[in-house]
Amino acid sequence: MHSFLTLAAVTAAYMIPQALAIPAFPGAEGFGANAIGGRGGSVYVVTNLNDSGSGSFRDAVSAPKRIVVFAVGGVIKISSRVVIKQYITIAGQTAPGGGITIYGDGVSYSNAHHTITRYVRYRMGKGGKRGKDGIGIADGHDMIFDHVSVSWGRDETFSINGDVSNITISDSIIAQGLETHSCGGLMQTDKGGVSIIRSLYIDNKTRNPKVKGVNEFVNNVVYNWGGGGGYIAGGSDGQSYANIMNNVFISGPSTKKGRPFTRGNANFHAYVQRNYYDSNKNGKLDGSELGQSTENYSDVDFQTARYNYPTVNTLLAPLDAYAKVIAGVGASKSRDNVDTLLINQVKSLGKSGALISDETVSPWSSGGSIAGGTAPKDTDGDGMPDDWEIANGLDPNENDDAMQDKNGDGYAIVAAAGLIPQAVAIPAFPGAEGFGANAVGGRGGSVYVVTNLNDSGSGSFRDAVSQPNRIVVFAVGGVINIADRVVISHHVTIAGQTAPGGGITIYGNGVSYSNAHHTITRYVRYRMGKGGDSGKDGITIADGHDMIFDHVSVSWGRDETFSINGDVSNITISDTIIAQGLETHSCGGLMQTDTGGVSIIRSLYIDNKTRNPKVKGVNEFVNNVVYNWGGGGGYIAGDSDGQSYANIMNNVFISGPSTSVSPFTRGNANFHAYVQRNYYDPNQNGVLDGWELSQSTDNYSGVDFQTARYNYPTVNTLLAPLDAYAKVIAGVGASKSRDNVDTLLINQVKSLGKSGALISDETVSPWSSGGPITGGTAPKDTDGDGIPDDWETANGLNPNVNDAMQDKNGDGYSNIENYINSLV
Repeated sequence: MHSFLTLAAVTAAYMIPQALAIPAFPGAEGFGANAIGGRGGSVYVVTNLNDSGSGSFRDAVSAPKRIVVFAVGGVIKISSRVVIKQYITIAGQTAPGGGITIYGDGVSYSNAHHTITRYVRYRMGKGGKRGKDGIGIADGHDMIFDHVSVSWGRDETFSINGDVSNITISDSIIAQGLETHSCGGLMQTDKGGVSIIRSLYIDNKTRNPKVKGVNEFVNNVVYNWGGGGGYIAGGSDGQSYANIMNNVFISGPSTKKGRPFTRGNANFHAYVQRNYYDSNKNGKLDGSELGQSTENYSDVDFQTARYNYPTVNTLLAPLDAYAKVIAGVGASKSRDNVDTLLINQVKSLGKSGALISDETVSPWSSGGSIAGGTAPKDTDGDGMPDDWEIANGLDPNENDDAMQDKNGDGYAIVAAAGLIPQAVAIPAFPGAEGFGANAVGGRGGSVYVVTNLNDSGSGSFRDAVSQPNRIVVFAVGGVINIADRVVISHHVTIAGQTAPGGGITIYGNGVSYSNAHHTITRYVRYRMGKGGDSGKDGITIADGHDMIFDHVSVSWGRDETFSINGDVSNITISDTIIAQGLETHSCGGLMQTDTGGVSIIRSLYIDNKTRNPKVKGVNEFVNNVVYNWGGGGGYIAGDSDGQSYANIMNNVFISGPSTSVSPFTRGNANFHAYVQRNYYDPNQNGVLDGWELSQSTDNYSGVDFQTARYNYPTVNTLLAPLDAYAKVIAGVGASKSRDNVDTLLINQVKSLGKSGALISDETVSPWSSGGPITGGTAPKDTDGDGIPDDWETANGLNPNVNDAMQDKNGDGYSNIENYINSLV
C-alpha cells in the first residue's frame, strides 16, 4: 500500500504569485501584477473601427508580443468573437475622444498568458452567441484587467474557469448579464489565484461572483443583485481558500431577499473582515459591517488569519472603498453613457437599478455613440505623440524608440527585459536559482510515498505523479522499468533524494513534463534507452511554465535527451547531467522557447553529437561544462529567424575523442548574446590547459554581441570557469549516490580529452542499462507521513501524527519540505 495524506492545514501558500522586477504597470496589484504584456515586442496602432483587416483591433490582437495603442476612438462592432493572443498589452487609455468600445460577440482570453488590458469597454449584447461570455478565460495565466467595463454577457459577463492562475481584475465594472441567465460570472480556478479589487458588480441576478479555488475579494462594491445571489461561496465539492475583506454590498430594487453571501459550505475556507451591508434601499448609506456568523456568511469555514495572498497596496475602509469605486471604476478616463447610468444607480443607494434582457432599448441604446476625437500628431507612427516624445527627450521622427528605455526604469526595453522572471516569497528550495526558482511544486497539497518499483498501480512512481498537488517521496530505491512514457502532472515535487540505497532510476520510455507547471524535480535519474519510442525525448517539455530540475541525470534519448520547445517559460536546469543521446541522432537537446526564459546552470553536457544545447529565445547558460561533443556542434546559437537573447558566461568546453568542431556554431545576427569568460580546451592531452575565448566572430559564430549582460536572474555565486569545472565534477547529477553510469561519465570528463564516445546501445557494457541500483532500507516512519521517526523526533515533531504538511518552524516550507531539503 502507498501512503496518501489528505491536506491537514492548507495555507494555500502555493498560490502566492510572483512579483516582477517591475509590475505590469506602476501600481499593479494582486495575483496578476506580474503580467508582462507586449513588453519587448512591437507596437501596433489601431487606425480604424473595422471589424477586421489591417489597422483593426481584431488584427492587432491576433499575434503575440504587441503593445496595442489606438489612433481612433469610438465603437468597434464585432460579428464574431475576438480571440486575444498571449503577451499583448491593450492600452485603451490611448484612444482619443470618448475612448474605445468593443460591441458584439464578446472576447476570449483563453491561453492569453501575460496580457495587460486597460481602459477598454467590452459590451457583448443580445446579438452575441447564446451561451458565450462577455469575457471568457478557460485556461491561461498572468493577466491583469484594469479599469475595464464589461457588460451584457449572454452566459456569464466575465468568466474564469479551468486551469487558470495569477489573474487580477482591478477597478473594473462587471454589469448587467442579460436575462434570463444574468450572471456576473464564475471565478473558478483549478489551481491558481484570482484577485478582484475595487471593482463593481451591478445588476446581475446571480454570481457576483461565484468563487471556487484561490481568490481574494477586496474593496469591491456589489449592487442590486437578484434572487440568484450576491457572492456565491463555492457551492462546490472542491476546496476554496478566500480572503473577503472590506467590501460593500448594497441592496437594490432587484434584491428581494437574503443576505449577500449564499451557498457556502465547509469546503469554502474564508478569512472575512469588515464587509459592509446596507439592505435599506432608502437613498442613504446606513448599513453596518457584518458580524462573523454562519447566517451572515452562509456556512463557510472561517479562518482566524488571512491567507498570505498579495492583497492591495492600500487596504481601504469599506466606505472609503465605496467612494473610490464611485469616482474611478471602469473605463473612467472618459465614462460613456452606460457606465454613467450604472454609477448613478449605485449613488441612488437602493432606489434605482434593474436586471435587463435587451441592451438595445433606451436608456442603454447599445452603448450609444462614442465620440471619435482626433488622435494627436505622431510623425514617426510609433504610437507616441510628438508632443510627448519632445517633452520626454525622444525624437518624434525616429520610429524605433518606442521599445527603447530612455529613463532606465525597466519599461519598454526591447532586449527581452519583459522576460525577466519572477521571484516568489520563498524559492522552490533553499538555494534554488534561475528562471525556475519560483516553482512551487506540491507545497500545500499532500504526500505520496512510492513503496515499490512497479511500472504502474498503487504505490508506483507513475501513480504518484499522475495527479497534481503532491510531494512524492520514496520508501524504496532501485530501477523502475517503464514500458510507456510517464506523464508528470502539475504542482508536483519529486524528491529523489529521499530514496534509500543507491537512489532511484526511471528507465525506459522517457517522461513528459508538458504543461507540468510548477514542478520541482531533484536527485532522479531518467534514462530512456533504445527500447524507447523512436522520435521521443528522454525529457520533453512542449508547453508549460515554472519548473526546476536540480541534480537530475538524463541520458539516452532517442530524439533529444532533454528538450524544451514551444510556449515554455521560467525553467531552471541546475547541477544536471544531459548525456549520451543515442546515435544516429545523438542530441543533447533543444532549448527553444516562444515566450519565456530558461536557465542552465552548473550542468554537464557530455557525449552528444550535437545540440549541447541548441538555443532559441531567452536563455542563460552559466558555469556549465560541455565535453566530447560531436561533429554536429557544441552550443548551437539559434540558427533561426527568431530572435534570441542569451547570457553565456563562465562555461568550460573540453574537446573529447568525438569532437571535430569548435564550441559555438550556427550563430547569426538574430542571436543577441552577452558573452564572458568561456574557457575552451581543444588539446585532448589529459591536462586542463586551454584558454578563455576572446569575443570574436570566429569564436562565437557570428552572434550579435551585447555590451552588457541581460538582467536575468543569473546565479547566487558566479564561479570562475575552472572553479565551475571543479564544482561540476564534484556534484553534478543525482550525486547523493552516483550510479555506475554517472561515475563513468565523470571519469571521462576527468580524462580531459582522452576518453569518451558517442553510443547507440546503452544495454552493452559498461553502461548495462543503468543497473543495478541497490534498494537499501527505508527508515522507520510510524505515522506514514513520509518523514522518518528519527528526523521527526530530532525536530520536535510527533512521529505518531501525520503532520507533514504543517509548518512547525514558520519558514514557509512544510515539515516534509524541510525534511527533504535537509537531505542534500
